[in-house]
Amino acid sequence: MKAILLALPRAQAAVQLKKVLVSASLPVTGMYGSGAEVLTAASALPDGVVICGRLPDLSPAQLAQMLPSGFDLVELLSSGQIPLQGYSNVISLHLPLNRLEFVSTVQTLASASGVCFGSHGEQGRSSGEKELVFRAKALLMRELSLSEPEAYRLLQKRSMASGLRMADTARHVLRYGAKSLRKEVLR
Repeated sequence: MKAILLALPRAQAAVQLKKVLVSASLPVTGMYGSGAEVLTAASALPDGVVICGRLPDLSPAQLAQMLPSGFDLVELLSSGQIPLQGYSNVISLHLPLNRLEFVSTVQTLASASGVCFGSHGEQGRSSGEKELVFRAKALLMRELSLSEPEAYRLLQKRSMASGLRMADTARHVLRYGAKSLRKEVLR
């Protein structure tokens, strides 16, 4: 299992999330209040999952780019914030957290091999993969009447549930159409 690092500026929030994860048998390796602290800890680990809120020194995008290969980032967003896009190693969740979704997401990432989620040595997707994701989002937006963040989140959730990379999920949508994901929309 990958290391789990909490990167939250408020210690109280970190303690609460740690309790949730530990109660689900997901041990937390460390809690940090800044991006610099997380990067120092991550550099000593082979892989991991960073759960990140707004940090005083680094944005989630900067942190995602700077994390070593093999690390995934779970970005915690306030309502109205737009999820990061274009990063194969980032999953976005909106606050308030759905406990089951949060634990399931972290559990999936922590138990996944780097092949499925965390291989981002090239700093995100290639231009061809970005184009696939862009086209799939456009198709979902058009056929399911979704906003761009909703379409991106649907691709993200389906990718996580299937254990496929975002580009492979986008290929699936483009080949079989938006209706192939309709069951995800209805949840």
